[in-house]
Amino acid sequence: MRVLFVGPLSGFTSYPVVCKGLVQALTSAGFDVDVADTTWDGSPDHTAPILMEEERSVRFLERKDVVKLVQKGESTGGEGDVCVAVNPSHHLMGVKEKGYKVAGMFVGDVDTIPGAWLALMEQQDVILTPSSWGKQVIGKAGVKRPIIVCNHGISPLFEPPEAPHFEDDGPLVFLHACSAIYYPERKGTPQALEAFAKLVENRNDVSLRLVLGGKTKPMRRMLNALDQSVIERIQVHFQEGAREPSEIRRAYQSCTAGLFPSRAEGMGMMPIEMRACGVPVIQTLCTGHADHLDEQLDPRDWGVTAVRHGEFTPAWGKFGKAPEVTADHVLEAMLYFVDHCDELHERALEKADAVRAGWSWEETTRPLVEWIRSVS
Repeated sequence: MRVLFVGPLSGFTSYPVVCKGLVQALTSAGFDVDVADTTWDGSPDHTAPILMEEERSVRFLERKDVVKLVQKGESTGGEGDVCVAVNPSHHLMGVKEKGYKVAGMFVGDVDTIPGAWLALMEQQDVILTPSSWGKQVIGKAGVKRPIIVCNHGISPLFEPPEAPHFEDDGPLVFLHACSAIYYPERKGTPQALEAFAKLVENRNDVSLRLVLGGKTKPMRRMLNALDQSVIERIQVHFQEGAREPSEIRRAYQSCTAGLFPSRAEGMGMMPIEMRACGVPVIQTLCTGHADHLDEQLDPRDWGVTAVRHGEFTPAWGKFGKAPEVTADHVLEAMLYFVDHCDELHERALEKADAVRAGWSWEETTRPLVEWIRSVS
């Protein structure tokens, strides 16, 4: 069976990672895939998706055909075919007139659903969302179409080291990442910085690696408000381009722990990626992060230190709510991690292979594959 896939395969966002992972999963399931790469920067990256085998059938559409498809809904396919699209356009829905069934994945801040998305969602045969929280929010928005939770998977190149990767007597390095362009408050960045500043008051063996996806005045103001003694412990890295999984893995494993006290998270790929690399994380387990661990499990057994949070209240969007997360909540979790660092590292290493297996693209897209087979 042939599946038409539409989405950007290159560029500096999480979208290309998701797109390549979805194509990988579709080919692993035995489908032939026509790929319409919607990268519009003039330099499409037609490299194969993650670890794609040569014998798998993937055909990249020519640019002129991609333009016709996305702007006019014109396609060479027809009755019985399936189209999987990441952030589909209204024009793309023209393929339904030829008999296509369309599964649209909406990637972004699911609680701030734009008005244009609501009408577009109703045109899908099935809606894909990367988290159970996203499904809940879309349902509250009144969308009537079926919704499938299709968590973002992780690259098989994210793997644990053969031996512990940090020195017992070395500094504790926490990694926090935020797209500075979009709402640092969603990622809990202000709370993370304030908690780290309080931690520095009592410890001289900690540092923070802050990875930002843009240079903005709000982020500069946050950093400039800190004492110089705190700023000296922060390494700021501005991410200006896509990185290979092997390079990202090395960056993860150069840190002692990830720090992700998000208040509103579409899914949260980095904590899962770090855990697959055998690195413990400090994170909230709410909104998109809620899918990361079964609620019946003790997070500490998996190398996860949970950040407590307060009540859920209306936040940025009309349909979703976000919990209150304070600097004291984050500091409490960081102090627990510091006191139990060795134990949490052991647990993270022990569970890394289970995380990799449970969050492979083949596993996370299983509901999508089942749907395609049921309608084709």
